[in-house]
Amino acid sequence: GVYTEIFMPLDGVSEKNQARVLINLHGGSFTGGSRTTNQLESIPIAALGRIKVVSVDYRMAPEHQFPAASQDVTQVYKALLKDYKPENIGIFGYSAGGLLTAQSMAWFQSEDLPMPGAIGMFCGAARFWLDGVSANISAVLHGLDLKTLEIRETQYFKDIENIADPLAFPGLAPTIMSKFPPSLFLTSTLDFSLSSVVSTHSQLVKLGVEADLHVW
Repeated sequence: GVYTEIFMPLDGVSEKNQARVLINLHGGSFTGGSRTTNQLESIPIAALGRIKVVSVDYRMAPEHQFPAASQDVTQVYKALLKDYKPENIGIFGYSAGGLLTAQSMAWFQSEDLPMPGAIGMFCGAARFWLDGVSANISAVLHGLDLKTLEIRETQYFKDIENIADPLAFPGLAPTIMSKFPPSLFLTSTLDFSLSSVVSTHSQLVKLGVEADLHVW
């Protein structure tokens, strides 16, 4: 019941990846990116990694609000669990997709689903992307008004009842974070979500979760 795009390497899936699959959760502030930039995120990974990539066209704002996207990712994950072992499934997302990756881990736990083998959170992580010092610096550099960028000002979270809901922002719940699978983080020095990414990585390290951070 959830639209997906499947990306397969031209030379075929490698022998070591025959039983593996990756799920892509595209970026786009929960308002765009499906069937467009998701291809930019998935095609190189499928080609270079020689692995099957399933990109999820999850429901977005303004038509839908939290937790619609988490529910859609969970449905796709459940479907893939019929054909793949959880340890052979990886999930990665960029920007909003990075946050959605973290949200999905919280949602899987709420439904007692097994954790995937590994996840990647790129330029977005387990907290709201404007949390921390980096958002203020970015606002100054780009002439943005932070008041208009608050959680409830974003279309996807405008109807959220509790802005501290750990299903929305898992970084607020150490018990949820402690069950995260091995995690890869990518960000840059000028990324407005830098603070969110770095703090999520630091939290996982403190909790004893395997986590690797690259700041470019």
